[in-house]
Amino acid sequence: MTRAFLLTNLDTASQPFKFQVPLDIIGSSIPDLGGFPHKPGERPWHGKTLFVKGTKSKYINKNNIPIAKEFFPSMSLETLDAGHWGTCGCLYSKESTN
Repeated sequence: MTRAFLLTNLDTASQPFKFQVPLDIIGSSIPDLGGFPHKPGERPWHGKTLFVKGTKSKYINKNNIPIAKEFFPSMSLETLDAGHWGTCGCLYSKESTN
């Protein structure tokens, strides 16, 4: 499962390949990640929490939004016309990157 997660974050468009997530931070946080409560509602966070969903991504979907709300009861969900990484023309125009 860990390998599958990491491979979804591998950027193969550049040489050499690189990960889009900070592996050093994830690696040093493994004990904390492993201790995460796996039962929805076990230890909810009641602070404000923003989830950003890309319409072209399957990772946040109608099946797991209710579960996310059990962990983050005050969550809000914003949707972008984008993929998993939020790449979309709505954030910047091509002219502004030149």
